Amino acid sequence: MAYSFREIVELILPSMPPTLITAQSASSLREVAAHYPSLLGGGFELRLAADQPQVDLFQIVTRLDRSRLIGDVAAHFLDNPQYQDPLWLGLHNVLSYWHDHAAELDELIYGLSLELRYKSVDGPPRPAIAFGLSAAATLSGHVNELVAQALRHFLGDQETTVLLANLRQHLPSPQTGATLRLLGIGIEPLGLGLRPYLRNLRVAQLIPYLESIGWQGRAQEVYDLAVWLARYNEALDVHLDLIDTVGPRLGFKIFGHSRGRYDPRLAALLDDLVGRGLCAPEKRDALRTQVWTLTPLNSTLPWPDHLILDSLSCPEPVPGAFYSYLQVIKVAYEPGKALEAKAYIYCNYI
Repeated sequence: MAYSFREIVELILPSMPPTLITAQSASSLREVAAHYPSLLGGGFELRLAADQPQVDLFQIVTRLDRSRLIGDVAAHFLDNPQYQDPLWLGLHNVLSYWHDHAAELDELIYGLSLELRYKSVDGPPRPAIAFGLSAAATLSGHVNELVAQALRHFLGDQETTVLLANLRQHLPSPQTGATLRLLGIGIEPLGLGLRPYLRNLRVAQLIPYLESIGWQGRAQEVYDLAVWLARYNEALDVHLDLIDTVGPRLGFKIFGHSRGRYDPRLAALLDDLVGRGLCAPEKRDALRTQVWTLTPLNSTLPWPDHLILDSLSCPEPVPGAFYSYLQVIKVAYEPGKALEAKAYIYCNYI
């Protein structure tokens, strides 16, 4: 049975605290969700400062979602004049390639995240994706050729060749032990760009690495920030912005859930963010709830028919549920600007 992502977002929103998602933000999210493909998994990107109510959407594409998403993109986006952008065809192509080469690629790509970007205020949305990569995807400091082919299906040969050459110049040495775990690709204000997410970069390695790739910023400020955040995550997860060169903006991620377990250090980090003026106290208090659970019994809206049918078709029919939880806190740094803290709430249907 057909459904839309807007339907899923509308179902989840009443369960979210209004201190995190205001009524105005919820209204905007409903409108934006109408442009997303039909998937069950996704989440909310929240700004934590008191004067920043903006909330954005993202979707999570797992191996189980590929076939449905391929059909949905083909049926609703490729022939729709509202979405006349080659990146929609690229999304369809990369999903098809991932599906056709699942035996090899499932060892290298564990998922995709999808966001919509807008080239202009009144322009059509364009997909931006991030590949979730295993450690094997970038052995010896080079992107696996199968992953490179997936990029070519999204962007085309010429753009991919340029971007991969740029990426190779900016990956850390394998001797550091850091790995490329996410690779984001999207349209930025200055052009098509990459956002590599590096995992397990040690504090002592950070500044030498940034200097080696030509990063222009205030090294002492970044070092002090890294030392602070290392109290909550010993090895750093860092993202860069690459267009022609590495941009000045850096992002540091601290994961709150790992393999289904909540990291109690996250509560201390939230307190610290409040103390530094980066998080509103009421948002901190709302985020201390470890999991928000939404079921047919506590939903304020009628449970969708297709979810009921899915539950009844299981060998042991049980009502499905949405579990929403704080997955990641990110602190963004840019020279000359105030630090910005964000929280990412993941919503999974089980």
